[in-house]
Amino acid sequence: MSTPTEPAVSNNEKLPHEDNDNNGMFVRIINKSKVYPLEEYAHSEIRNDHINEKVLPVELGESRKNVTVPKQQKSLFRRNFKETLILSAAILTIALSFVAVTVYYILSYSRPELVYTNMIWRHGDRAPAHYFPNFTEKYMIAFPRGIGNLTKIGAEQAEHLGLLLQRRYIHPGNITSKQIHIRSTDVHRTIETAQHVLKGMSFPDTRINVELTTNVDTAGNPFFDCPVATQFVLDQKEKYFLRENFSEIYELMQRELNYNSYSYYLFDTLNCLKAHDLALPDWLRSEELYEKLKFLSWHGVEAQFGIGPYDNKLQRKIRGGSSLRGIVSRIACKNGHQLTLVKKSFTDYQQQHDMTIAALLSTFSDIHSILGKPPLIGYGANIAFEIWRIDNLYEMKVRLIMYANQWDANPQDITQFAPGCEDSIKFCNVTKFIQHSRQLFFDNVQEACLKDGENLTSRRCNQKIDEY
Repeated sequence: MSTPTEPAVSNNEKLPHEDNDNNGMFVRIINKSKVYPLEEYAHSEIRNDHINEKVLPVELGESRKNVTVPKQQKSLFRRNFKETLILSAAILTIALSFVAVTVYYILSYSRPELVYTNMIWRHGDRAPAHYFPNFTEKYMIAFPRGIGNLTKIGAEQAEHLGLLLQRRYIHPGNITSKQIHIRSTDVHRTIETAQHVLKGMSFPDTRINVELTTNVDTAGNPFFDCPVATQFVLDQKEKYFLRENFSEIYELMQRELNYNSYSYYLFDTLNCLKAHDLALPDWLRSEELYEKLKFLSWHGVEAQFGIGPYDNKLQRKIRGGSSLRGIVSRIACKNGHQLTLVKKSFTDYQQQHDMTIAALLSTFSDIHSILGKPPLIGYGANIAFEIWRIDNLYEMKVRLIMYANQWDANPQDITQFAPGCEDSIKFCNVTKFIQHSRQLFFDNVQEACLKDGENLTSRRCNQKIDEY
């Protein structure tokens, strides 16, 4: 029996299934499913030619099934993808919001706030402190205000220092003159320097406190009267003079000045003359002489403070420790009143001398890393002990114990050398600082200096120190 031949599909005729909406897709699927044999083996009826294509009914049914399944899969995929995208966007939005809030609180809570400063500075330029007959009077025309007094240059240095302090610590409206406490030793040049510093800070009417006379001022004058400490130096005198090693220096002073005792007095006079560009006599012009006088002067300071080759714990606690105690007692007071501190800034300024700064730094772990070797402390040199509030907690820390070696120098961070702060960078826990400092001074230095002697040391804030 012969099989009836199916009519050929012409270019213009439509198959029944082509009325279906899937027609275009169906044709494309058929075309993409073609297998193309090599050109020379391909039969004309299986070439990629629509004119020669033949489609059987069975193939159409199977093709409908094959087309419907991918369409459903694509629709499901698109829906899932859209839901996933929306969910991801929501999660990302929540995460970004959380990060923003976290960063805000971190910045708000970790921003340090300065709440208290205790600062010591040396007076400005002055006239020589010692008078050599037949020598010093030749130069007194340059120092009309007299031996040891502040000069015009010193007053200008002090005002400039005040301006620098104003820029560093004082901002419009954040502090008043009532929040500034100035303490000075009972010496005219330090009192006058404090006045000029306050003028530079724009607080010229602030009161300057002179609490004790120099001989009993244990915080401001490291060489206050103390028989025990004085005897220690007397026992070392011939040793620290180093007469055998520097005999030419003492012979020179004897010949030119009729004086052969403390070389520091000549060194101080030489510094004053050089600072004012005054003509020096030939015998005083040598740079080698200057360096030797500088060395001998510091060698004597080491004996006074019980440091270096004259290492003595008792001497250190009496001389250097008393200067340290003056700082610690004020910080202990402020730390004890921390709840009021955070509302206002408080500032204590102490107008002192070069030896006050040297005594204080002698209690630090490495004085030469701070001052150099041998040290020379310039006019207006200053140290600032700063207490900061951190992380929005009432936890006080000492930060940036700053030291500048003269009035116009940029301060350097020396916190790491302070007692108890050796492992600290910039910030040091104030309780740790106080606890370690207590080992370096006497609570009652007069008792250590003279048994049953009258205690002339201020007892202010002793109870606060005892709490640590």
